[in-house]
Amino acid sequence: MMKLSIPLMTIFLAAGLCACSIKEEEKTELRECAIVRTNMPDSLKLGNQLNLKMVYAIANGCGKYHHTETQDGDRSVTTRVYAEYPTGNVPCSMQLKYDSLYVNIFPKLKGIYEVKTGDGAGGLSTDTLVIY
Repeated sequence: MMKLSIPLMTIFLAAGLCACSIKEEEKTELRECAIVRTNMPDSLKLGNQLNLKMVYAIANGCGKYHHTETQDGDRSVTTRVYAEYPTGNVPCSMQLKYDSLYVNIFPKLKGIYEVKTGDGAGGLSTDTLVIY
């Protein structure tokens, strides 16, 4: 009987130690970042690609880039950047972090082309580009 109880106690002890070391899943939320600067030219020749650099701000030291959403129209492109932040009582520095990304734009028609970027508050900032 004693020989059987030692392996059983070992199994229960190991299971208990493993259960204590399992970390509870961290909860996060997504927030839109403000795109604060672009390298937008005044004009572009139809058929050329624009590799547009966008600088965005992450609101605090705990934020991390998550994803970019881009929607193309005939005469426009809209880009929003999102960062992931931990929820709950997590200590984070309040220092803004800046990073950049590139968006490729292929205008389809001549004329005025609108480049809309997220302002971090659900709105959009609009720049115009002349396609000739």
